[in-house]
Amino acid sequence: MGLVDPQRVFDKAPSNMSYFFNNVDTTFMSEKDVLNIFMKETIADVYVKQHPARQKKIVKAEKKTEFDPRYINNANIHAFMDYMFQPIDIYDESIFLINKQFLSPIADNAKLFYKYYIVDTLRTTNDLRIRLRFEPRNSKDLLFRGDLIVSMDGRYAVSDARLFMDEKTNVSWISDLNLRLSYFKNEEGIMLQDTAEVSLTFGRGTKEVMFGHRVSVNSGYDLHYPVSEEMVAGAPIETKLNPLFSLEDHRPIMLNSSEAATYVNVERLNNEPSFRRLMSVGYLLSQGYYSLGKVELGPLEYLYHQNPIEGHRIRVGGRTTTAFSDRVYMEGYLAYGVEDKDMKYNFRTAISLNRKPVTTFPAHYLEFYVQHDIFEPGKSLGFLKGDGFFRTFRSNKPTKYLATDAFKLSHLIEFGNHVSLATALTMHHRSPIGDMRFDLAGAPSKSLEHINTADLQLLLRWAPNERFYYRNLQRSTIVQREPVFTIQYNRGFKEFMGGDYDYDALRVAAAKRFFLNQLGFADMTIHAGKIWGTLPYPLLEIPGLTEMKDRTSVSYERTELHGICCR
Repeated sequence: MGLVDPQRVFDKAPSNMSYFFNNVDTTFMSEKDVLNIFMKETIADVYVKQHPARQKKIVKAEKKTEFDPRYINNANIHAFMDYMFQPIDIYDESIFLINKQFLSPIADNAKLFYKYYIVDTLRTTNDLRIRLRFEPRNSKDLLFRGDLIVSMDGRYAVSDARLFMDEKTNVSWISDLNLRLSYFKNEEGIMLQDTAEVSLTFGRGTKEVMFGHRVSVNSGYDLHYPVSEEMVAGAPIETKLNPLFSLEDHRPIMLNSSEAATYVNVERLNNEPSFRRLMSVGYLLSQGYYSLGKVELGPLEYLYHQNPIEGHRIRVGGRTTTAFSDRVYMEGYLAYGVEDKDMKYNFRTAISLNRKPVTTFPAHYLEFYVQHDIFEPGKSLGFLKGDGFFRTFRSNKPTKYLATDAFKLSHLIEFGNHVSLATALTMHHRSPIGDMRFDLAGAPSKSLEHINTADLQLLLRWAPNERFYYRNLQRSTIVQREPVFTIQYNRGFKEFMGGDYDYDALRVAAAKRFFLNQLGFADMTIHAGKIWGTLPYPLLEIPGLTEMKDRTSVSYERTELHGICCR
């Protein structure tokens, strides 16, 4: 992935970086130069089991560009590229690209959406083939135009395909998309994919800004290899680099001079002091953190805040990086309100229990959390709790707050099949401040001074083939076809760690994204739950705001409200 016509963007690049920006490729696009920025090469063994359908990819050689990890999340970049450029096959009903599903020209219902023309016949040594041209009936639908080479041996197998996106197709920011697929016939007469190539450019109109390119070469098929359950167990993709297997000696496609220089130039660029200063400023402005190597100070947005309770609020915070440790993570802040003269604090740490980086899948870590602060009602515990600088200028400033003291000890273990089990013990003390009151429904003149809970939570989650972007302990799931199932149980204890309520809460949820071809996609979430016991209104669940995206979130649900209300 890289830039199109980089001179337009870096016309005045510093002279000490000219070697990087002048390393352009003039062969990839006609009449335009491209600058390679991110590259990744992998050689892997892939095992496929049909019944049940399972697949395992074991990477045994890999090479990729890596920018300074203090400022660039390289793992997220490669995860994004893997998501955007997923394996494609003309025989799939729909071809998934750039978060869209394009209907294959040989799908079962393709004749309803495509028009076909026989334009040529091709005779090889062994058989006769025809060239079939196709185009969409509606050029704005998610459809291709292009050519198919089809065998005339009675099976009509596709041996070659060229697919293009129509310029009128309703896809934002993609100015061009090209696919090339080729297949070969093995000794048994079965058509197998040989090469898949995807090229696309990002831009608007005639202004192309970025490009992406993926080539996949498949060889060494063995259709009679006995694939056992043990071979496909665990994570669908595992990296087991073989030091005796050289990627340079086994490349099926040689790199051109520009591609080969990209690795060297990126490494050299990381060592340029001027580039590091530029990245430091960019990281501070975009992410809000200033890197000191082992520690990052920030976020910048949370340095100052103003609200009716605290007046002027000053906050200083930070977090550790992998340079400090990849098995121990810490973050926290100190904040002081000039008006209430109270020092607030937050501290969170996670310790890996499997001798791997805390965020590496499958993760296994122990987490400790403590916080003393004020919150707007509805806000959950967290390092970023919505008290940023720009919220100072909101017109409808809240006057109801909860003074909160919280302690949490949790444990998370993930298994290779994307089943995770999270347990958490949480103590939560809430007191109303400002205009907030916990009025008794039976005696409006009286109110509660505080609500205390002690809660044990078990959360079982299954997300098949899940992919995600992550930074430290924060993960954002890349929504795909597979469903996500969650079972959550909470047990509240009275007179334990200051808890005021006994209750049991059970909740189940299922979420799935349906890709509807020409209609786009639809997200559906089904959830149900029940609470045994009596709880005050602030601990009940507000319908429509239910989310279970956080592995250690605590949620409650109840169908009747009584006892205490909020005013």
